[in-house]
Amino acid sequence: NPGYQFVNWTGPVGNPSRAATTVTMNGPETITANFAALTAVTVNTSPTGLTFSVDGIQYTSAQTFNWLVGSSHTITAQTQGGGAGTFYEFTKWSDNTVFPIDTITVPATATTYSASFTTRYVLTITASPVAGGTVSGGGSADAGTLFPVTATANFGYQFMNWTGPVTDPTSASTTVLMSG
Repeated sequence: NPGYQFVNWTGPVGNPSRAATTVTMNGPETITANFAALTAVTVNTSPTGLTFSVDGIQYTSAQTFNWLVGSSHTITAQTQGGGAGTFYEFTKWSDNTVFPIDTITVPATATTYSASFTTRYVLTITASPVAGGTVSGGGSADAGTLFPVTATANFGYQFMNWTGPVTDPTSASTTVLMSG
């Protein structure tokens, strides 16, 4: 029936692990079909639409599985790229497992496991003209953080300003709000 799964037969049957089997009738026999309740387990990501794997099969949107209570399954989520200059760094599973591979034991009640990711952006900085000085602070940072950058003028040059989304374009040492 819906919500249950056949487990096995008990009694003198030809193949106890197959739902369709045979019984040799040498006299009165009693056999029992054993069923187990299934539990709905949903696996998803935050933010939505990122990839994860369940028992080695990859998915890109929330999936609901009906599994036997007490059975074990492996859920996996890895850091992954987004659009140009964006990537999503795996943080943890909703059961607080910080490893990207989590082996779960199916509980008796419906549950959801969500892989959390931190959105990170890549910051590219350059000096113009290149001979005019050096810049430091490029790399990647979490979305919404202030990322420090510094410009140092070479001999014979003077720092003028930054172009781009900096908090103080006239200061050689400033920050960039990582919003993209």
